[in-house]
Parts: sequence; structure tokens; C-alpha cells
Amino acid sequence: MTEAKDLYRRIPSLTALRAFEAVVRMKNFKAAAMELNVTPSAISHQIKQLEDDLGCSLMSRGRGGFELTQEGLELSNTVRRSFLRIFETAERLRSKGRQRIVLQVYSTFAVRWLFPRLSKFEEQFPDIELSVVTGQEDIDLTASAMDACVYIGAEDQNKQVDCTYLFTSNAFPVCSRDYLEKSPKLKTPEHLSQHALLQVYPSQEDWAVWLRSTDTEGVDASGASRFDSYDHALNLAASGLGVALALDLFVEKDLAAKRLIELFPEKRVKLPNSWYFASLKSRKDDPKILAFRDWLIAETQIWRDETAA
Repeated sequence: MTEAKDLYRRIPSLTALRAFEAVVRMKNFKAAAMELNVTPSAISHQIKQLEDDLGCSLMSRGRGGFELTQEGLELSNTVRRSFLRIFETAERLRSKGRQRIVLQVYSTFAVRWLFPRLSKFEEQFPDIELSVVTGQEDIDLTASAMDACVYIGAEDQNKQVDCTYLFTSNAFPVCSRDYLEKSPKLKTPEHLSQHALLQVYPSQEDWAVWLRSTDTEGVDASGASRFDSYDHALNLAASGLGVALALDLFVEKDLAAKRLIELFPEKRVKLPNSWYFASLKSRKDDPKILAFRDWLIAETQIWRDETAA
């Protein structure tokens, strides 16, 4: 009992950890303060308290914002995973006896593809509540409280997981019209060597796949500016900061509105990994999971047909 008390006493303040997580996630003290309904100075005080408790600096501050130290990055990863597990369990408990699905997807897939279509699902299944969690790391459904997920990769070989193929993405470089007009010539893929390439670090092989598949030589994407999602990279490309690699499902509206220009329309490359919907085999006959899976398959087929037209 004494050991348990000592353990809990040594756990940092949950209020401070929550403040730290919000600042890191939103990359801004003021935005974190607004989310937590406190003042920015209160957020700063909580993080200072956390640093004093741990005996190390978690972030270096400057006029342009802040950067996490190695210790801050380590704590951030742990706190995010821990908060996510608490959320997962809370959602599972809330959903007992109710028609709720807790689904994990990548943030860009959620924002650019799934959310614009969800009103159709709600109209078709008004009694099913869908709770969407975004994350860049794939989850182990056998060790998670999530009901299902959408992921990129190969079909899961875990015998406890049921996978359904959705589609395979095509990749191609894009940039803004202003960037194209003001920058060095960009007539061939080789000219990319003279331009700022925007990289997505969770999908850092995608640029290399495109360059190899198009036999493009003399272009190295390994030193490109790196961002944590396709959404960030594509938004920055639309702002004129460089050339991003796009996936076809993420840029329909941008291309139609000419916020982004496809540079080499004849050089779209099919990526080696595909998109899947996954749930536990023990729950694959759950009516609400079946309903969402079948709706998702139908929507992806509609999207593929529209893209091919």
C-alpha cells in the first residue's frame, strides 16, 4: 500500500500534463489556453511546474514559438498514447448498450475524405453514432478499445483481425499556380531538383516511390521539409511554399478549384500499399460495424467510379 501511495505521489500533475499535451498538439500557447478555458499565463505556469517536477526542460521558447527538447518529445509521445488509451476506454464504456462505433483513421483521410461524406451515413443510419479518432500511428485492434480502423498497408495477417480492401491510391506532384509561375521552370520531373519538396514523414517513402516509378534521376527527396500529415503538406503547397506529393483522394476539391495544379498529369503512380477497413473477426457480424463497413465500401466505390469517369 505504501508503494502504491509513493507511485501516485510521483506522477506529475494531470492538469500540467493536459496543458503540455494541448500546447504540443496545437503548437500554440494561446490556442491551448482557449481549448482548456484558462489564460496563456496559466498554461505557461503549468508547464513550468511540470519542468520543475521532472527536473528538465521540455521545450525551448523563442519569438517564433517553441521547439520540444528530446525530453519533451519523449514525454509528449507517452502522454499522447496514454490520453488516447483513456479516451478509447471511456468511449467504449460510453457506448455500452448504445449504437456507437469508435473508429480510428488518419487525420488527412478524416478531414479531406471522410468528414465531407459523413452526413450521408448519418442520414442512412440515424441510430448509429460514429466517434472518429485521428492518429498517424496504426493501432493493434487486439490491444485497443477501438471498434475499427482505416489504415494503409498490406492485409493484416493477424488471424484475429478481419480486413476489407477499399482502394489503392495514386500519387502525383502538385503546387500552387503562383508558385509555378514565380519559380524556376518546372517542365519535367528532373526540374524538381531545383524546388522545395514537401515531405510527409509518416509516409516518407511515397516521394521515393514516385521518383523511382517515373525514372526520375537527380532528385533527392530525403532532405525535403517534413510535416506530420498530408493535409499540412498540401495546405502549404497551396500557399505557395513548394511542391507536395498528393494522393488522388485528398485533392479533388483543390484541383477543381485550381488551388493546386497537377504538374505531370501523365505521370500518376499507383502506390504499393492499399487502404483497408479492419475490425476484429469476433465482432465482424456486429450490425453497427457491418453497417459502417458496407457504407464505406459503397462510398469508396462511388468515389472510384467518379475518379475514373
